[in-house]
Amino acid sequence: FNKPQELCFDGDVITNFRTFRDEVEIYFIASETNKKSNDVQVARLLNLLGSEGRKVYNSLQFKGKRNVQNILDAIEEAIVPERNEVIEHFKFFKRVQKANERFDHWLRDLKQLIRSCEFGEVEDKILRTQIVLGVYNKDVQEKLLRADHCLTKTIKFIQAYEAGVHHSKEVQAQPAVEEVSLNAISFKSRADKGEQAKINKTREVGKYTGKPQFINNCYNCGQHHEINKCPAYGKRCIHCNRLNHFRKCCRLYKGQAKNTNDISCEFPSEADVQCLVVDSVSQSITKQNNSWFKEIILNEEKMVKFKIDSGSEINTLPISCVKLLEVPIAKSTFNLRAYGGFQIHPLGIVTLKCSYGGKKISAKFVVVSNDCIPILGLGTSQELGIIFLVNEIELRSKETFVLQNKSLFTGLGCFPDKYSIKLIPGCQPVRNPARRVPMKLREKLKTSLNELVSKNVIAPVDEPAEWVSNLVLVQKSDNSLRICLDPTELNKCIIRENYSIPTLEDITPQLSGKKYFCLFDLKEGFYHITLDEESSRLCTFSTMFGNFRFLRLPFGLSVGPELFMKLNQKYFGDIEGVSIYFDDILAAADSIAELDRIVHEIVDRAKKYNIKFNPNKLKYYVEEVKFIGFKFNKDGMSPDADRVKAIRDLKAPANKTELQRVIGFINYLRSFIPDFSEHISPLRKLLKEGIEFKWTEMQEAALNKLKEIISNNTILANFNPNLPVVVECDASKDAIGFALFQNLKPVCYGSRSLTETEQNWAQIEKEYLSIVYAFEKMHNYLFGHNDIVVNNDHSPLVTIHKKTFDQIKNNRLKRLKLKLVNYKFKLQYKAGKKLYTADLLSRNVVGPILNEPECRDVIHTLTCGELMMSQEKANRFTAETAQDECLKLVMSYYQRGWPTKNVILSYKNGELTHCYNLRNQLTVEDNLVFFNNRLVVPRTLRQVVLQCLHETHLGCQKTKAKARQLVYWPAINSDIENLINTCYTCQRFSKNNLREPLHCHDIPNIPFNKVGVDIAEYAGENFLVLVDYFSRWIEVERIKNKTSAEVIEKLKTIFARWGIPSTVVGDNNPFGSFEFIEFSQQWGFDVINSSPHYPQSNGLAEKSVGITKKMLQKCKFDKKDFQLALLNYRNSPISKLDVSPANLLQSRELRTKLPIVRKQLSPKFCDDQHPKMLEHQRKQKLHYDKCSRVKERVFGIGEKILTKQNGVWVKAEVVRVLDHPRSYLLKDNRGKIYRRNVSFMKKWKGEEVREDENERAEEEVRRSARLPKKKDWSEFVTF
Repeated sequence: FNKPQELCFDGDVITNFRTFRDEVEIYFIASETNKKSNDVQVARLLNLLGSEGRKVYNSLQFKGKRNVQNILDAIEEAIVPERNEVIEHFKFFKRVQKANERFDHWLRDLKQLIRSCEFGEVEDKILRTQIVLGVYNKDVQEKLLRADHCLTKTIKFIQAYEAGVHHSKEVQAQPAVEEVSLNAISFKSRADKGEQAKINKTREVGKYTGKPQFINNCYNCGQHHEINKCPAYGKRCIHCNRLNHFRKCCRLYKGQAKNTNDISCEFPSEADVQCLVVDSVSQSITKQNNSWFKEIILNEEKMVKFKIDSGSEINTLPISCVKLLEVPIAKSTFNLRAYGGFQIHPLGIVTLKCSYGGKKISAKFVVVSNDCIPILGLGTSQELGIIFLVNEIELRSKETFVLQNKSLFTGLGCFPDKYSIKLIPGCQPVRNPARRVPMKLREKLKTSLNELVSKNVIAPVDEPAEWVSNLVLVQKSDNSLRICLDPTELNKCIIRENYSIPTLEDITPQLSGKKYFCLFDLKEGFYHITLDEESSRLCTFSTMFGNFRFLRLPFGLSVGPELFMKLNQKYFGDIEGVSIYFDDILAAADSIAELDRIVHEIVDRAKKYNIKFNPNKLKYYVEEVKFIGFKFNKDGMSPDADRVKAIRDLKAPANKTELQRVIGFINYLRSFIPDFSEHISPLRKLLKEGIEFKWTEMQEAALNKLKEIISNNTILANFNPNLPVVVECDASKDAIGFALFQNLKPVCYGSRSLTETEQNWAQIEKEYLSIVYAFEKMHNYLFGHNDIVVNNDHSPLVTIHKKTFDQIKNNRLKRLKLKLVNYKFKLQYKAGKKLYTADLLSRNVVGPILNEPECRDVIHTLTCGELMMSQEKANRFTAETAQDECLKLVMSYYQRGWPTKNVILSYKNGELTHCYNLRNQLTVEDNLVFFNNRLVVPRTLRQVVLQCLHETHLGCQKTKAKARQLVYWPAINSDIENLINTCYTCQRFSKNNLREPLHCHDIPNIPFNKVGVDIAEYAGENFLVLVDYFSRWIEVERIKNKTSAEVIEKLKTIFARWGIPSTVVGDNNPFGSFEFIEFSQQWGFDVINSSPHYPQSNGLAEKSVGITKKMLQKCKFDKKDFQLALLNYRNSPISKLDVSPANLLQSRELRTKLPIVRKQLSPKFCDDQHPKMLEHQRKQKLHYDKCSRVKERVFGIGEKILTKQNGVWVKAEVVRVLDHPRSYLLKDNRGKIYRRNVSFMKKWKGEEVREDENERAEEEVRRSARLPKKKDWSEFVTF
């Protein structure tokens, strides 16, 4: 039997012990030790434990009899530490499959580790997840991630895959698979059909005899040999240092005499092609390089593994794959012929959508009947980004250098310095709220934030910050996110660094005559600069996941370029042979040895100061390098061809208009063109009147000569970063163009055609795109420059550019503006007829649209709010906007550009004229028109929007404010006012009227000529209160009840004492009753009744009631005599008059308990007090009227009005205008007649209301307020 190994105490003791215990138990059963006595079992166990194990055993104490199980349990308790659940989980999740490790072995370890984790019911799911995430083969992992498999299916899938790989290796030893390699394709025209027939006669076409096949003039060795037995296989070329070919067959070696890189990627036309010749047919696959096989998604549904063949100009696909895709096959008339006479008859051509690495294209495929490997040709491979053309030949292996200095190209670098941002004194901090993030980017944003926190680039902020900027997301070409700052407000307050940027004249002497170059680009350059604590808090930004602050210098700060240049120069600028331009470090030398020294010093400095480089932008030991817009090599400096490509590609004008444009551009540069008149003369001849436009060879030669002169180095100025820059940009319907000038001399030109999508953009968007294109194309010139003026002929763009991101509604304009956040420039309007260069370049473009690598990054707009509506409403708004006469023209002009004002006025449309005046603030997004951030509503939907705005009956100002945030149309404020003013609900529950100017009672000039009366209620008793309007004398009489008879009796007593007044002012109850009116007629005085619910009209009596109640309260509390208090009041001077009511009524003072001189009791006339009373009344009115800003309201008989009833306004009609000021008789819908003061009346606006609506509303209000229903007699007036 195999005895268990001794218990090992090294490494994982827990695992070692459990393995030992399992093996002991198995051994005891196999050797039948378990059937022997206990002493024998214990002895054998101690023997198997080994010396270290027995030491542990001897240190243990046992209670009772010892047996195998007790001993093992005791040892486990002694050596196995207490279980830590977190550590057990860590061990499990850390265990991933190793390279070349069998899956079964790895699965066994995982199952053993998971037993200690105690995951319970979810154990299978967690094990499944760890298998998928930890499997070594990434292809297997990718396939497993496409579907959600259970644990059993996941294990079976991997086991099957592993077995398949094993079997595949066995099968590959035998010829089994037919591979068609389209390495060289020749096109035979139909004219060569006879010659081809002769060739075919000498060959056995279509037959395979099984004899060995040979290759003549092999592309790799140049010899004649059997297929798959090339002598160059495995050999390294001494010219290019690459495998599997000799130097005499090296394409790079041949390329010195003949350019072999000119490859036509167009699919051959069937009209010109009869037969496509395939160079070789391989019968076996001895070794398959997976790097030349890529999985391409076809028609967004099927994934097919293609072989990448850079020598093939067509793509092939077997019929079996085409059948799965279910696409129609177009007929073809050509054949594929392999070397040696094998013919493959295509079944036709299919056009399919191809997706790879985020790129989507359409490509044609030749359908073949053979069950061959699908092949992807050079053209399609380039379009999908699988194959790239290499323009520079590296003298040494860049990959080897990167591997040897891996630390320089991994991680995040950091300059030793800390930077402090200086702000202009007195600037005001700005806090911006977090913008919305598109749903598809939220997880990526969260991941990017966590990644930057872990890299110590940003840190979360848990306390309030003074400066809070917005976030800008840039989606790079690899779909990763770059997090930038939008410090628009902060940049205005930063004091910028003044650091001199090197000019071309400074750099050129250092590079003169240099033969070998290395170009280093700092990786994530700005992140190399650390901010101090205070500066870090200035760079706080808001996200939906909270606020964060940059610990490193963020992208977007205006101070960044100069600061970065300064620090880069500080650490590398003193190295001889090194030139610095922002984040580029160029090493140049006359010899390889000298370049070795420079590179070695750069590497040492970078390692010393923890500076990192970007491996993707590294140019390593090259003989030509592109630097600051020029190409440098051993022959000197030459301008980048891109600078003048737009001029060289100018096409000949087709008419006089286009010719005028060309001549205008050339005339702009006439001061730099020698013999200008002579060269331009053949072109100007065609512009003369009466001359037919006919472009001949003479004009073509003249134009080519001018293009050559303009493109010459003597015309182009070298860029100087210390001089101001003028950039002219323009866009036509099909192309965009720009020109960069310094001191009126051109530096570079650029233009490109617009894509089909871009051609559908609005004109303002195309114009903005031309600016973005200019800056991204000329980044090396414009980045960090502080004096840039951009001229454009689209005036609305100037206004849009000045707005903040949140003020721009158009998302496309936002994205374009965000791309310019790292540049500082002034945008100004310049008429199109003066933009000679840019206007010409935007209208004269030849050639296809090139893939611009510097324009690949996608800027994502982050908004504070979006227009939210259902799809149904959005469709309705879109449809109605398209039908609206005014908005239809607005969208058309926005797309094509606005005409002159005279054209707009000719429409005689007021709304269109209004929109023309606002054209700089109007944008179009998703076929909807926006005024700033407000949706412009078409005429047919305005009433609907008005009803929505006023749905909850907000006030006029609130509704206007709400509309100012969301919607717009001409005269929207007037429409809102009209709607609310005519809304019955709003009128019904509107506020009380503003008070009118004060209407004062006439003050009589004699005592007791006019009196006011009222009834005071106190402590359950009623008191009749009378006051004289002249003397303010108050009479108080206790009455049993408020009946007319009781009141009349008391008044008779008072009138008997002081005389009958001319006028009595009182309210309606009881002084408006029939009995009281009869009493007034009998005694000969007039009665003026105040309006119901308007006690202000009898204000003096009301005030006297208040005085009386106060005296009653105080006398009752202090147990004083009320009549004595009344006497003292009558004898006290009146405010502002210094005479008492007694003086004014009786012309004497009354004797009281206070001592008084006899003379004061003598009668004394007070006939000079009336003017003082009038002056005091005038001042009161003046003070009161200061708060009264309305004119006196006047209503006519029969007019429909609203009157206040029980707290709401109800409809009524004016029946009679009363003689009393501001008093009317009204009739409601029920026929009830009552009197009201004008303060309770409003003009009625709006439609008719149902007759029962007033009564129903009154009942609801009364019930909710729990008010008792008033009796009709209190408001009814009889005649």
